[in-house]
Amino acid sequence: MIKIERYRVIIEVLCRHYEMSDLDLMTLLKNKECKYLFLLLLSEYGCLEKEKLVSELIFSSNKSINYNLKKAEEKLLINKQFRDNYSILEKTVKND
Repeated sequence: MIKIERYRVIIEVLCRHYEMSDLDLMTLLKNKECKYLFLLLLSEYGCLEKEKLVSELIFSSNKSINYNLKKAEEKLLINKQFRDNYSILEKTVKND
């Protein structure tokens, strides 16, 4: 699967999981947990292109992406519910 397809699948899975349309992605990413899950999934599947995220989404710089990714990894280790949500989304992305 090429990066664009993976990226699209990740967005669709995340939106389906939170019962929102693809058009509401910006609203969805304002939620910290959703933003963290999004970044972790992009990182896991090699789709984390920081320049595109800065220009197209709510991230202001590469530094903010790195900070949010670090926080997401910390939350993944600490929070069981977050870890469960991540594993559900990861399995769904693999199946799509």
